[in-house]
Amino acid sequence: MSAVFQTTEVRGKTYRVGRMPVMQQLHVSRRLSPLLAALAPAFGALAKAAGPAEQVAAVKPFADAFATLPDADAEYIVSTCLSVVSRDVEGKGRTWGPLYVQGVNCAEDLGLDTLLPLVVFVVKAALGPFIADFLTSAPAGGAEAPPA
Repeated sequence: MSAVFQTTEVRGKTYRVGRMPVMQQLHVSRRLSPLLAALAPAFGALAKAAGPAEQVAAVKPFADAFATLPDADAEYIVSTCLSVVSRDVEGKGRTWGPLYVQGVNCAEDLGLDTLLPLVVFVVKAALGPFIADFLTSAPAGGAEAPPA
C-alpha cells in the first residue's frame, strides 16, 4: 500500500501531510471532544447571529472550552498532528523534513501563525468525516438531542 499525502501551503512554504494512525486519531478526537461539543452549538448560533456582538456571544462557549483545555491535551494534539507533517526543505518538492519526531519540534522556526493552520489542516484531513458527521447531526442552538 502506498503512502497517501496531501499538501498545503502556509506562509509561503509547502507542507506534506501523511496519514495519521487510527489509534492516534482516536486519542486526538478524545482530547478534542470538549471543543467539538462547544463547536456544534456555536455553528448553529453563528448562522442566526445578526451582528458582531451576537457572533462573539455565539463563539464564547467554544472559546471558553478552548481556554480550559489542559496544556497536556493541547500539547498532545499539536505534537501528534505535526508528527504526520513534513516541510519541503528545498522548495522543489524533492526533499522533505519532518516537523515533529517523537514529540520533539524539528523546525525551530515554526511559529504559532504556521503551527495552528497546520494543526487545523491535519485535524480536517484525519478527522474530517467524523467531525462533519458530528457537527451535522448535532442539534443547532445547543438543544439536546432526543434520546435514541
